[in-house]
Amino acid sequence: MSPIPSFDYSLIYGERTIRSVANSTRIDGEEFPAEAVRIPIVTHTQVFKFNEANEALIALKTDPIRGAGGLNIPLDDSAGK
Repeated sequence: MSPIPSFDYSLIYGERTIRSVANSTRIDGEEFPAEAVRIPIVTHTQVFKFNEANEALIALKTDPIRGAGGLNIPLDDSAGK
């Protein structure tokens, strides 16, 4: 294993996420879905309409979302109507 490089810690604040996948291989990625079903892994998401973007940001800031939050951006001109 090589040493972990240093970086500017100010970059890890302000809605940024650091994830490491250094030890994952292509085979790990191919085997993971079957393992996730076997365990089972259950995920939680909350999707907001595009016109609810401000509410989504407030929810992310105040942390009432269980799991991950997402913003549904329509591909047409309806903009969350």
